[in-house]
Formats: sequence, structure tokens, C-alpha cells
Amino acid sequence: MRRILAFFFVFVSAASSNTAEEEIHSNREFKDWSVFIDSGDCWLATYPKDNHRNDIEDITIYIAFHQRSMNSEISVLFEGDHVAVSDVDVVFGEKAYSLGVYEDTAFTAASENVEILKKMLSYEATTLSFSTLGKDYKEFSVQYEGLRDAYNFTSKNCDFFRNIDVDGDTEKERV
Repeated sequence: MRRILAFFFVFVSAASSNTAEEEIHSNREFKDWSVFIDSGDCWLATYPKDNHRNDIEDITIYIAFHQRSMNSEISVLFEGDHVAVSDVDVVFGEKAYSLGVYEDTAFTAASENVEILKKMLSYEATTLSFSTLGKDYKEFSVQYEGLRDAYNFTSKNCDFFRNIDVDGDTEKERV
């Protein structure tokens, strides 16, 4: 599991910490969501919004699909002023999911990824809360305009293989 997290951390960091010369362009944009496809890995990305619907551009929420797996991995990357984060929660209505933090990235528990993705695809009201040194943030929201289109584009263009965790089949086969 640590190896997967380390791989994901390197992958996300490479995708998000670019100079102007190294900018990675999305394959498609769907309103609030962007889709990136690269070497068997696909991910959707968005910025959370403040209470005025302004993008918080030093925080990025990712839904990643690695090695053409249909299993999602959800994470939040913190940059800029939002460093030394702790107590990261994604809240859907009354239910909060606590995220583990490794350096500048927070990860959902693998066992909760499918449940969280289903809630996101059903457009449940979502907020992101966390703490930094001396300050608590609870007002950031996740917007879903374009998420379903981005997800459908990803599923059609990422050349997914079935995963034993999803369908019980031990052979990898195209979906």
C-alpha cells in the first residue's frame, strides 16, 4: 500500500508542480472538471471553491484511475499557503470522511473510494475542511458541473481493464 501511495504521490506531484515551460495540458475540460490521460493513468481534477464560487487554486482535488484500473483513488493536493495540513475531511451532508495526510497530499481510505465516488457522481453537497498551523478551514465546497461528462469521457478513453476487486475475474480483460 505504501508503494502505491508513493507512486501516486510522485504522479500527482509531477502533474501539479510544473513550471510555465513544463505545463501539462488537460485532454478535455468539462466546466469545473479537467481530464488528464497519460500512459495508462487517467485522472479528473478540480479546484474547491470558496463561498463566492472562486477557485482555490492552491488546492486540487483528484479522482485518479491508475494502470487502467476501474478503481478510483481520491486525493487532495495542498500547495502555497495551505501547507502543514491536518484534520482533513471531505463532508457529504452529515457524513464526514477523514483523509490520511502524507506531506502535502491527503488520501481517502481505499475502502471508501467507491462510496465517495458514487456520492460525488450523484452530486451530493460536499465540503472540504482542514487545519493548517493555527487556522481551520471549513468553507470550501466541491462543485460538480461537468463531473459526470468528465467521468464518462474518462471511462471511454482510458482503455480500462476489469479489476478483480470489481468483477471477481482473475483475468484482465478490456471493459
